[in-house]
This record gives sequence, structure tokens and C-alpha cells, in this order.
Amino acid sequence: MKRNLVPKLLTALLVIVLWYVFGAHRPPAGQPALAAMDLAKLRTDFNAAKDRTRLILLLSPT
Repeated sequence: MKRNLVPKLLTALLVIVLWYVFGAHRPPAGQPALAAMDLAKLRTDFNAAKDRTRLILLLSPT
């Protein structure tokens, strides 16, 4: 039973790796790519707003 599982897992892993390498890094047609986040600017802006309430939300789709 376990000998049948190993080739299936290896095949699934290969498909996932190939999808990640060749297809996961491009946005769909018509959708702009995500902007890169500048952490130095975020830190400067965050520290400059000492007199106001500051809130940073970290959201994840998973």
C-alpha cells in the first residue's frame, strides 16, 4: 500500500514545483503587478506620526 503512495506523492510534488517555478509569478492579464513595499519609508512615516493613532494591519489570504 505504501509503495503505491510514494510515486503519487512524488508526482504531486513535481507538479507543484513546476507550477510554482513557471506559473505562479505572473499576474493575470490586465491586472497590474503588486507594488514592492518600502519598509524604510513605512518606518519613517510611522515614526513621524507620533502625535496620532497608528495602526498596522498584517493580512494574509491563508
